[in-house]
Amino acid sequence: MKTVTALVEARAAASPDAIAIVDSTGSTAYGELNRRADAVAARLRAKGAGPGSIVGVRLGRSAAMVAAWLGVLKAGAAYLPLDGSYPEARLRFMLDDSGAELVLSEADVLGINGPEAPGPDAPAARVEPGDLAYVIYTSGSTGLPKGVMIEHRSIANTLEWYAGVLGIRPGDRVGQTAASGFDIAGCEIWGALIAGAELRIAPEQARKSPEELCRWAADSRLDVLFMVTPLAQLAIEHGWLDGSALRVLATGGERLLVAPPQDAGYRFLNMYGPTETAVVATCTEVAPGAELPPPIGAPIAHTTAYVLDEDGALVPDGAEGELYLGGAGVGRGYLGRPELTAERFVVRDGERLYRTGDLVRRLADGNLRFVGRTDDQVKVRGFRIELGEVEAQLRACPGVGEAAVVVWEPERGFPRLAGYACGEFDAARVRSLLAERLPEHMVPAVIVPMASLPLTPNQKLDRAALPDPADHAVELRPAAGFDPAQAALAEDWREACGVTARDADDSLVVLGAGSLDLIMLQARLADRIGLPVPAALLNLSQPLKEQARLLAGIEPGAAVPVRAARAHEGPGSLGQEAVVFLEELTGSGMGYQYQMILEGPGTPDVSLLEKSLLAVLRNQAALSCRWRITAAGLEGRREEPDTVPLALHRVETEEVEALVAGLVDRPFRYDDFPLVGWDLILHPGGTVLLQREHHLIHDGWSVGVFLSELQAAYDGTEPQESQVSYFDWARDQREWADGDRSAATRAYWHEQLKDWSPDSDPPDELRTHLTLQPLGEERSALLESAAARLGVTPYALMLAVFRQVTAESVVGASFANRDVDTQELVGLFVNVLPLVRTRLHGESPADAARAEMALVVAADRHQRLPTPEILRVSAPGARSPLYPIMFSQHDSPLPELSLGDWRPRVRELGNGRGKTDLNVIVMNRGLQHGRSTGRRDASAYALRWEHELTRFPDHVVTELQRRFTRLLDHACAHPDQPWPPAGDNRNGEF
Repeated sequence: MKTVTALVEARAAASPDAIAIVDSTGSTAYGELNRRADAVAARLRAKGAGPGSIVGVRLGRSAAMVAAWLGVLKAGAAYLPLDGSYPEARLRFMLDDSGAELVLSEADVLGINGPEAPGPDAPAARVEPGDLAYVIYTSGSTGLPKGVMIEHRSIANTLEWYAGVLGIRPGDRVGQTAASGFDIAGCEIWGALIAGAELRIAPEQARKSPEELCRWAADSRLDVLFMVTPLAQLAIEHGWLDGSALRVLATGGERLLVAPPQDAGYRFLNMYGPTETAVVATCTEVAPGAELPPPIGAPIAHTTAYVLDEDGALVPDGAEGELYLGGAGVGRGYLGRPELTAERFVVRDGERLYRTGDLVRRLADGNLRFVGRTDDQVKVRGFRIELGEVEAQLRACPGVGEAAVVVWEPERGFPRLAGYACGEFDAARVRSLLAERLPEHMVPAVIVPMASLPLTPNQKLDRAALPDPADHAVELRPAAGFDPAQAALAEDWREACGVTARDADDSLVVLGAGSLDLIMLQARLADRIGLPVPAALLNLSQPLKEQARLLAGIEPGAAVPVRAARAHEGPGSLGQEAVVFLEELTGSGMGYQYQMILEGPGTPDVSLLEKSLLAVLRNQAALSCRWRITAAGLEGRREEPDTVPLALHRVETEEVEALVAGLVDRPFRYDDFPLVGWDLILHPGGTVLLQREHHLIHDGWSVGVFLSELQAAYDGTEPQESQVSYFDWARDQREWADGDRSAATRAYWHEQLKDWSPDSDPPDELRTHLTLQPLGEERSALLESAAARLGVTPYALMLAVFRQVTAESVVGASFANRDVDTQELVGLFVNVLPLVRTRLHGESPADAARAEMALVVAADRHQRLPTPEILRVSAPGARSPLYPIMFSQHDSPLPELSLGDWRPRVRELGNGRGKTDLNVIVMNRGLQHGRSTGRRDASAYALRWEHELTRFPDHVVTELQRRFTRLLDHACAHPDQPWPPAGDNRNGEF
């Protein structure tokens, strides 16, 4: 018999340089994966882990998670997957019930290369086939989940069969899409790695939608993919996998109702198996045109299947009976539940069997056909759910008496749970309480109030008599109970911001909207009510009813739009003048250059791309202006370009990075023309488009505008010139700043900065280093959940953490400074504003986050006054219109590009020069793409740290990042407890 560790180690020894895993952070070779796992194992053994112990692993789906799982196994222990999407209460129960004394977090795995990392000679644990490999918790009928224990020999048997029947070979690309708490994830991961394949971990954004998942699979050129039954059915029905490179598609989890098309080009396997029998127990290949639903198949290798009657006797073929499974895959039992183990794991004729509770018939060809259940267990989205557990949790909610839960299949969407309850309760509050205790797939989508539950003549629940949940589904009627003005505004929120209000007291921030969503909302409101909406009227924290009241009071003239003259020349903006001043003062060109690349497999039509770039260049005044300094200041004039500054390069793939680095190092001066240039690099692995531009014509929002126009032009749509030009806006900015209308804003900023003493030394050109700190999908999910509970944005909560880490009272932050008139323009609109706050002794993260949120909302209301003007009236001694420490969020809309067969992704580049000592930018690419497409598909957050190398050398920033994640974890888990001291390290993590 074999172990998972031995199978993976054999592959690592045979092909150490072969790619093992590709995730959002890059690729990991087999040898590196093995070394990282060895280091994790050594640390665990030093902490006392070994055979018989259980280690929780709380990481998002990534190479780090796989290294952690493998490291736990190498230590001789068993891993317990802790899915970050589960409620904290359920995760705490799993840890307490399992007796896990150690929990591995992302920092534990990502930090194994430090000075404390164990050496390669650390003693190894001896892992036996009978040792426990992992524990996975499944739904329990008593109201509490139960831990299923699987040994190495059981899962190793499944894995060798899995890799063999799917035909996984070295070099194959195998998809990984399942959540870590879903047992099939083990087959996806280990099945690929024991075969020497390349495991491709799907990004969270792709997992949000079946179509996105299939697009990712096609773009990744996967050979093998597993999809749970509902997703596989949609993929086949809609043809989303047609034309892909897929060789094998496997499915399982629910009853299958489709067969592959005649020209599918891939094998289609239907798998069945309880968690208690090491994931898969039976399998069949489904051919095009097969009878539906197909059978669940015949037993896999070293597995037996018996169909027995109520007395435990074999039934004839074709007769109905309960399925009992035996053989190598049968698990050890339920952790700490000897009575339940004895009930479900039985011995028959000397063979240990697992009693599945599934009713089946054995067909003449030996395949098994699923008939139903002997109990109330159901499957939703591939997860086994004991309705009794959900019913018990429902009855435990305040005000709820008798309760029942059923599977509801609405006209649209996937099956979900619906609850029925008697008593006096608030359905929304009950669902909120259940969401704190149960995983998302176990929370009923609707709670139907009942006077009493219908019963059969035998006094059992009459499920057929329960009313249709659709008649009570609040989620399908989000504006129910609102007055007409509130209902209209709720629809505006949904369309503009992608959030659904269910109560008049809901606010945008609690529902997950951000500051830039206000711009989208402002535009929609202006269209609907026919009047401009003042930018300062609305904020994220206002309840729906308050915003509706304010909007009802808008009168003509309340907001003053930019005067549209479509001017093609004139003075630059005050922000542009500050950029030129700093460039001349420091002599730096690179510090005021922005660069990004579009990269991906495939090749665009080069001629069409060139024409598209020219169309955007001609349409956006800022891109086609020539600038100069006159006696009156910075002046610009639009010119009509005839050609595009595009250079073409053809190189080998391994030469791309060096070429890009050399091309980046070509600074613009403010008076060059044009202030943007492109290099198109064609190589065997795909295409790279490098864009360089001067900050005089650039801000973060402009990137999305440029890319949207590029996509439209490539698709043949003529760009529409804005009614307002950048010169119109710059003129209005100057007039507003010089007039009486800015008095209140000036007074606000003077009060904010009255105690600040800025650096009076002239700024130097700064040598900087750029590092990216991914927060990971699990930590990002916890961040968003904690922020919503506190009524703040994730950015405000992170700002509170950042201020605690750096102890800075004045932190600069970028604000979009745009409105309806300017959202379609490229140019420098962004305004850097000071967020001033002194930390209070003993304050909690919750207090700090709410204070930061109030500060951000106030700054947003007063963002129109340019930073040079703020400092001129509030800090006249400042030589630089910048702040040494900055913490901003880059969340502007960012479209997904499809330029022919080239679907590039955006990557921003550094150039080794900076403008401030420390500039941290919070990014979430999934959220940015979601704002562009109308979806809210948030993926993991990442922090972009650009730091000056004298004040903030690399080792200092590494420590700041470590402290940031530790305090962020504390803020999410214990928001009402004071910040921990610098050396505190709790919760059994190391």
